[in-house]
Amino acid sequence: MIVSADLAAFIDAIGPDELGRLIGWARPRYALLPVTSDDAAVSEGATVLRPASPVTVEVASVWPTQDGRGLRARLREKNEAFRAVVRAAGFEWNEREFCWTRTLNVLEGPAQHRVAELGADLLRAGFIVSVSSATIADLIVTGRWIPATKRWILPLKSGDVLLRWEKGGDEVWEATKHLRGAHWDTALQGTVISAARYADVRDFAERFAFAATPEADALLLAAAEAERRQLLVLDVPEPLQPKRKPRAKKPREVSVPDDLLAD
Repeated sequence: MIVSADLAAFIDAIGPDELGRLIGWARPRYALLPVTSDDAAVSEGATVLRPASPVTVEVASVWPTQDGRGLRARLREKNEAFRAVVRAAGFEWNEREFCWTRTLNVLEGPAQHRVAELGADLLRAGFIVSVSSATIADLIVTGRWIPATKRWILPLKSGDVLLRWEKGGDEVWEATKHLRGAHWDTALQGTVISAARYADVRDFAERFAFAATPEADALLLAAAEAERRQLLVLDVPEPLQPKRKPRAKKPREVSVPDDLLAD
């Protein structure tokens, strides 16, 4: 294909990202994307898993970032089913990287397990999946990946604990309204409750599958121990009334005869 000088100058001027946006979702857009270090890692050690009846011949790639703090996913076609799966997994579209991205926190477990989790979801949805290592592929095939915990009991500096759960947990939200002494904190994006109500917190956690961090668990244990050390008083007696002293009698006035008075 011969490209005119004017067209070549135009392409150089706007850059590959803007050209990709002009072209739309067509396959040529991907050819303009630079190969990143993460992409290179995927292509070198990738393992491809295929479902019995793929919904498309395109391969969905899923990989962790090199620092282990994020996930990336990409399918080289516009597919609403793929979009629904990755959005449900907490991914957002990143125009700059031209892929779906998700940032991990320390509570979500190892990045490899999160890749395996999404890979398994995509396989169930009928997509051919490329994961970044044979280890991750083995986690998917054997089912040994650990699901992410999305509901947490977190410690607060005040000595209270914070209940935080995933978006859309309407059932949990309604149940927290019946927790005695609990209140919603917009800044913390969760429900705050005193650790002294440890029994209610434990029951709630068991009912709605919450996990506690070691620090939060220590707060609840300390509250339980403090209650155990309290003295149990079944009956509080009335205080003893002090005995009243008899009032002193006022002395009588006695007159002394004058002849008995000393001179």
